[in-house]
Amino acid sequence: MTEAVPEFSGPSKQGHGSPKRLRWDDLVPDRVRRTAYALLSEPGRTDFRTRRRITDYAMSPDDVDLAAAVPVSTQGYINKVVHEANAITDEDVDELRQAGFTEDHIFEMTLCAGFGAALGRFEAGLRALHDAGPVD
Repeated sequence: MTEAVPEFSGPSKQGHGSPKRLRWDDLVPDRVRRTAYALLSEPGRTDFRTRRRITDYAMSPDDVDLAAAVPVSTQGYINKVVHEANAITDEDVDELRQAGFTEDHIFEMTLCAGFGAALGRFEAGLRALHDAGPVD
C-alpha cells in the first residue's frame, strides 16, 4: 500500500543518485493527500486493512494476489466499480446487504474502489508521460 497511502516525509525517490519518480501524491494539493490518508487510515465501519486492500486491488485489478486479498463477497461489486461503474444497479447493492454489509460499509468500499481505480489510471498516465520522454 505504499503507493496509495501518502507519506508526508517529502518527495518520492527510488534511491541515491537515481532520478525522482513522480507519483500521484507528489502532484496533488495537500488537501487531497489528507483526504486519501483519512479514507485509508482513519476509523470507519469497514476495517482499514480491508479499505487498503480494496484500494490496492482497484489500482491494479489484474494482480491475482491483490484480488485474493479482497473479500470474495465484494469482488464482483468492486470489479464493477473499477470497470463499469455506470452499470451498478440496486441489485448489486442489495447483494452486498444480503451478505451482511451495511450502507456505511458499502459506501466506504465504493469510495476505496473508485479512489483506487482513479489512482491506478493516474499513475498509468504518469508512466506513459515518463516513457514518452521529454517534449521537444
